[in-house]
Amino acid sequence: MNIVTLLGRVGKDPEISQVGQNKVAKFSLAVFAGKDKEGNYVSDWFNIEMWGRQAELCTMIKKGYQICVNGKIKIEKYTQNNQEKTIVKVIASTFTICSNPVDNQSSATKKTEPKKEEMYSDNMWDDNVPF
Repeated sequence: MNIVTLLGRVGKDPEISQVGQNKVAKFSLAVFAGKDKEGNYVSDWFNIEMWGRQAELCTMIKKGYQICVNGKIKIEKYTQNNQEKTIVKVIASTFTICSNPVDNQSSATKKTEPKKEEMYSDNMWDDNVPF
């Protein structure tokens, strides 16, 4: 079976174009692959394509978003300058947005944790429990 699920960060905003009657969205996805000998994070990069309605929904995805894609691997071979080239890409059928992009905003504009009294108000529990 040719099934792949990837969880990673979008490397660039999707490029959405029209191909005949269908739309196609193309973007790159960085997937955490481990750490190198110096302790630096290493990522594997994947070229992602989405077609049809899913491609239209890709307008919600932006660079830095963490997403999960499900699809299949497609290997394309071609010849350029008498050299055979191979492109490996993922044709994604679905995606799920897992988190917003990593932002570099100043700490003054970042959302702060709610105060304890805001999290647990006196009216939090209702006496009319449905069970």
